[in-house]
Amino acid sequence: MHKVLVLVAGILGLQLFGAAPAAAVFVRFDIEEISPISALGGNLLFDVGGFEGQMTFEFVDTDTDDILDTGTLVDLRLLTAGPIEDAPTSGFTMTLTLLPGNVDLLQIPDGTEFTFTNALGDPETATALNPVGGFAGDLFTFEPGAALAIEGAPESGIAGCTGDPGANACSLVDPPPPIDLSGPQIPIQLEPEPSPIDKFKFTITGLETVETTPASLTGQFEFFLGGVGSAGGLPLAFTILQSSGTVVAPEPADSLALLASLGALAGLRRLRSARARAAV
Repeated sequence: MHKVLVLVAGILGLQLFGAAPAAAVFVRFDIEEISPISALGGNLLFDVGGFEGQMTFEFVDTDTDDILDTGTLVDLRLLTAGPIEDAPTSGFTMTLTLLPGNVDLLQIPDGTEFTFTNALGDPETATALNPVGGFAGDLFTFEPGAALAIEGAPESGIAGCTGDPGANACSLVDPPPPIDLSGPQIPIQLEPEPSPIDKFKFTITGLETVETTPASLTGQFEFFLGGVGSAGGLPLAFTILQSSGTVVAPEPADSLALLASLGALAGLRRLRSARARAAV
């Protein structure tokens, strides 16, 4: 009976491991340099005191041509440490101070049901889905209708705005601070738009040699703080100028299946050894 159980475990483990796409690769892009953040369609430009970001994709070759055809954004984090100050070319004098948690945005895990406040101020329920996109050469764009569900870490947000009273620049921040970004935010629509920027279109290179040579990602990113479009909110955009990609470990399910397979093979080896000793 023990031998049968070991055999079954081995078969299931090998099947699970073999079911993972052979061409699937998980790549984490660590964002190293961004442009000044533009707000309100470019009327305001900000430099941030500190910025960290990372995006992890699962890339898959859907056929047999050894070219990665699709990608799924499975994890994202954007962390901006203050202060956020006007860039020299903006024409304004203003500084956004941040809450103790800074501006810390995280992707909500796939399949999670969450409740957010929509642009009309009403509660709305949605389910987070990892957004999927595809390649046209090196250009990666998300599929129409793709949405990114994010949440702010506790105490994440903008505490206040100070600036030149004559320019009254802080009046352009809509909604006015404080802006609480803790908890689920309105899902971000990822389909590219020609105006004001070609957002969410990324150039991704180096994937064909990513195991030995880092890949890179550059392109436009845009999101809203506190609302969406004309219904309220502060639209922010920046260009990812430099981001290095490295292969990361496979998903836990794949790792567990591999361990199950190896464990089952080891069990068979012990059974054979025990049977051989008993025969002596």
